[in-house]
Amino acid sequence: MQSQEFTPYGASHLGAVLVLALGIVVLVLVGRRWTDPDDRLGKGLAVLLTVAVLPLQLLYFTPDYFELDKTLPVQLCDLAAVVAVVALWTHARWAVALTYFWGITLTTQAVATPDLAADFPHPVFLLFWVMHIGTVWAAVHLTWTRGIHPDWRRYRLAVVVTAAWLVAVFCLNLAIGSNYGF
Repeated sequence: MQSQEFTPYGASHLGAVLVLALGIVVLVLVGRRWTDPDDRLGKGLAVLLTVAVLPLQLLYFTPDYFELDKTLPVQLCDLAAVVAVVALWTHARWAVALTYFWGITLTTQAVATPDLAADFPHPVFLLFWVMHIGTVWAAVHLTWTRGIHPDWRRYRLAVVVTAAWLVAVFCLNLAIGSNYGF
């Protein structure tokens, strides 16, 4: 599929950031008023993330897109999206903490400085933004609307898991000459 090249801070990038911001406002306003013990809003967000992450990762493994040094699902945002699905579905404290720390602090870096070639309406563009925006929304939903906050113990867990990921990705980068985790 032919597509225009993505331009950082261009119309499509700013549009995605606007969707992120408006979605946060709507999520908080709706989520705080809708007291659902089954958290159908969170489960819906988990399904949305799954529907974006699986096709994106499968697409990256097709011959047209696969590049060993660029498309393996080992970026922190890839892991954050998967952990966010677990957190949204189960409310497991460890998953909520990782979603919070990775979603609010690290995934927003990808929103601010996306490494993206294809522009709107290319499927890679759409799936990339649903994955990244959905991960941030998951962190917001779990903490600001459901009131599940990480504690210092979970903060330490997030630091240890992130450091372990960093060491693993560093070793992978050395082995295959890539720049994952840039």
